Amino acid sequence: MSRFLSLAPLLVAACSSGSSSGGAPVGSPCERSSDCADDCMVPGDSYPGGLCSRWCGDDGACPVGSRCLTVGDDILCFAECASAGDCREGWGCGADGACVPCSLAPAACEPPDDADAEVDGDDAIDVEDETPGPDADADADADPDSDADSPAEADAEAGADADGGLRANGEPCTASSECRSHVCLPPSLGGVCAAGCTPRDACAYGYECTPFAVDTDGNGRTDTVSFGCFDWVTVDRQDGLACASADDCRSRLCLGGICTRTCEDDLDCVMLSVCRSQSLPLDDGTGTYSACVLEAVGTGETRLLEQPPQVLATGTMGRIGELWLPPGAVSLLVLGRQRSARGGWVGMYEVYDPTSTKIYSYSDFVDGLDPPNWHMPDSRLGSFFTPNSNRVTLRSGRYTWTPIFFPPTEAESFSDTIDFMAYVKFDPAGAVAGRLAVNLFFVGTTVDAASAPTSTRFQNALREWESIYAAAGITVSDYTYSDVADPAATTYRVVDYADDIDSGEVGPLMALSAGRTEQAVNVFFVHDFSGWGLLGIAGGIPGPPWVHGTTHSAVIVNLDGAWDWGGDFIGQVIAHEVGHFLGLFHSTENPDSTGYPYGGDPIADTWEGDSGNLMYWMASGGRTLSTNQSWVIRRYPGVRVP
Repeated sequence: MSRFLSLAPLLVAACSSGSSSGGAPVGSPCERSSDCADDCMVPGDSYPGGLCSRWCGDDGACPVGSRCLTVGDDILCFAECASAGDCREGWGCGADGACVPCSLAPAACEPPDDADAEVDGDDAIDVEDETPGPDADADADADPDSDADSPAEADAEAGADADGGLRANGEPCTASSECRSHVCLPPSLGGVCAAGCTPRDACAYGYECTPFAVDTDGNGRTDTVSFGCFDWVTVDRQDGLACASADDCRSRLCLGGICTRTCEDDLDCVMLSVCRSQSLPLDDGTGTYSACVLEAVGTGETRLLEQPPQVLATGTMGRIGELWLPPGAVSLLVLGRQRSARGGWVGMYEVYDPTSTKIYSYSDFVDGLDPPNWHMPDSRLGSFFTPNSNRVTLRSGRYTWTPIFFPPTEAESFSDTIDFMAYVKFDPAGAVAGRLAVNLFFVGTTVDAASAPTSTRFQNALREWESIYAAAGITVSDYTYSDVADPAATTYRVVDYADDIDSGEVGPLMALSAGRTEQAVNVFFVHDFSGWGLLGIAGGIPGPPWVHGTTHSAVIVNLDGAWDWGGDFIGQVIAHEVGHFLGLFHSTENPDSTGYPYGGDPIADTWEGDSGNLMYWMASGGRTLSTNQSWVIRRYPGVRVP
């Protein structure tokens, strides 16, 4: 099942769905995709201040007011312009009529060739006409009460407004009456005039709507709460990231250990966060404002949260996904699933936790650099699960992930809609125990749905599986028994195996779980696999929780091939394959594997060569799971809280 994909086809430019998310339009500055209606080319030397844009290499289509251009190695939408004045600093109006970065298109930022020549042409300045005549000084001297300002007076009025001497935003102030906006931020927020705002009247990019105490009656004591646009700097942390104090955050709001933002109701907050009233100390009493805080989840449950679908072209990365995890969450699983019949490889490129730590990198993983969390893209449906090693600490706050989509072969190129779903498991007890329900399917085997419940050998196999998992804190129970009827039973009695789960008969057999609704793992028992002596296969590491009817929705066990080895052996094979489905890699990998850079799993308390471990690569009688392997599978979202 292992397969590594080349990074060579990946384009650094993000590819998004064509739908608008309500963010900033093409050409706007940005720092992450959620700032934009489409995607964000992050700030750097190539794109100063960042660029809201979208990949347009497939069809050249761009939103109104922008056009598709090839700049450097990227094919993106750029905002249209008529002159350099339409573009922001570090950008110029190119020959194609769009704002492009000076770093990638320096010609767009060069002054016109005739800029210096104009002084000699018809439009040259008439120096004589513009030079004050002899009467100019005389007029000034003749009027001692002239309104002409002294240098000192001119400096004093440099920040003054023509209609009353009020100061512009960004200028120092001590009271709101000094500012054109009538908003003066306190010294803790810079002590400058600022634009006013409300949670839904957003500030310009680079500013955050922040509450502060204000003195409204001029007695020198704060008595109410006001809101102003605070000018953050890049090093300040974004909403959802971990913080120790308000000074860490762009919003200057650190609540529950994460940076957050103001709101009016729950619609202003992201999934798993809610809008709640907060207190702000005043000199006279206590003021209030509302801010997004992480939801309090006090029960053991798994939440299924739909994420926006994306249209991805093969060989590209998608729009960054985001979710804030509340306290009590013990795991996160993000599943991407193609809609079309032509399968590509779906997975994640990078994943970051609330401390901005990269817990997974595809390039690091395939290069053998052993990221703390492991993940492999898979055909048509890919699942990223964290934590799948005890080297990862699940934290409260914002997780972000970047999807990737590979073609099945390097010669192919196409686009498809990918549906994304996030599973967040909560367990107030800390996932010390769990329950696993199972659907059993029999495909032309020695026992069937009618005889298996009374078959001593088969029931011994289940007892062995139950015993192994009980030692890990998981109760296996709630079995259902079903037969796969002909003609499917005849077709899949001997399964034609292929390396790609969408080739051969492995995937189609797993898809026969369609129609089931139980929160359970599906296990198909077959007579044999074609080819070499395969004992079992899992639909993924991990498989999709409670998703039935896909080519990844089950594990398959070679029941008749293992039958003569006895019930305990069969039980160990079942436990091993379901272990993969719950998120475990081989504790020791096949030494003859080619192209695989690891000798074992990412878990600290397993060791290579331990044939007694359940997850040893070949059947050798291993039946033990380490403390940390058990810790991982109890966190799988499909393992229910007792």
